[in-house]
Amino acid sequence: MAYTDVINDYTNGATGTITTSNGGTVGYTVTGTATNRDIGTNVGGAGVTLNGEDYFDVHFNNEVSDAVLFMTGSENYEEYFVRIDGVVVDLNTLIANGDLTITSIGTPPIITASGGIAGGTSVYDGSSYELVFHFPITSIGVFGSGGGTSNWDYFEVGINSTTTVICFAQGTAIETDHGPVAIETLGVGDLVMTWGGDVAPIRWISKREITARGLHHNPALCPIRLSAGSLGTGIPKRDLMVSPQHRILASSAVARRMFGQPEVLVAAHRLVGLPGIFVADEVEAVSYYHILLDRHEILVAEGCPAESLYPGPEAMKSIPSTVRKILSAGVPALAGDNGPQPPARMIPKGHCQRQLARRLLKNTRPVLETADLPMG
Repeated sequence: MAYTDVINDYTNGATGTITTSNGGTVGYTVTGTATNRDIGTNVGGAGVTLNGEDYFDVHFNNEVSDAVLFMTGSENYEEYFVRIDGVVVDLNTLIANGDLTITSIGTPPIITASGGIAGGTSVYDGSSYELVFHFPITSIGVFGSGGGTSNWDYFEVGINSTTTVICFAQGTAIETDHGPVAIETLGVGDLVMTWGGDVAPIRWISKREITARGLHHNPALCPIRLSAGSLGTGIPKRDLMVSPQHRILASSAVARRMFGQPEVLVAAHRLVGLPGIFVADEVEAVSYYHILLDRHEILVAEGCPAESLYPGPEAMKSIPSTVRKILSAGVPALAGDNGPQPPARMIPKGHCQRQLARRLLKNTRPVLETADLPMG
């Protein structure tokens, strides 16, 4: 999962609407005395003071699951408490019960004996924390422990959105019935080529923008760069950038020995470490595009075989519920009458994908052995 900032005004009486990852909406109202603050690259958050004078609560008009509290600026003597549905919660208890997970960028925080949270160092070092609450809530807020200082620290309330995005980066050339076309210019009904040489109409295409701030908060969303020729001779034809979970076709004798078939699908991030394949962490922002067809297929992107959106349980979260309802009548993969549709190729378990990559590296074999490729 990944943090998405959704509220940028924490002054008393501020209202707005959140669009959740499954296409639903929920309204909110802010109460309290906090002021809007910025710290470093983080903007539009709430400044909460240690002395308890400036605080906030966000009230939702419906229950929200997996709410996120983002925190930065705190030092180890600055303790803050979290209030959920009007009740102060003990973070130790929530962690022990599996109701709370905390992700740190930098030095981990201190969870105090009294159930609050403080920064992990005596001098602020830029560390930040994401607290994800794994149960339905209707309000969440933060206040200081009541110490004598009016120092403030930075907080935001957000929602979770899936990191399991199966997407091509903007600019990717997708093979169509009339040649390669930049993905951002494609639309519903356009015909794309499959790796087997067939054509298939696009049923849904969607764009997801990840800002510089979003990548800073969620480095796991940084694209994977597959350099030209990194998968095999002339494949891809140009550098190809995809989301980390996007699966690429591997076709080799090594795959046949491991899985009993020569072609399998491997997530791009599992191939990192092979020559020419790395995390594109130099990218400041990225626009990702999903392509949904009638069924899961292998597309041709920059001359490379890469999957279309596979409508499994996680990927389905990226399709708004209203869109799913419209498409389900005409797209068998979305009907769900007989469970999830089979993938276009075998998808090995994650550790097996990584083992395949290690064996290819050890034996100096390409991911794609062109002798077996239908469009090679």
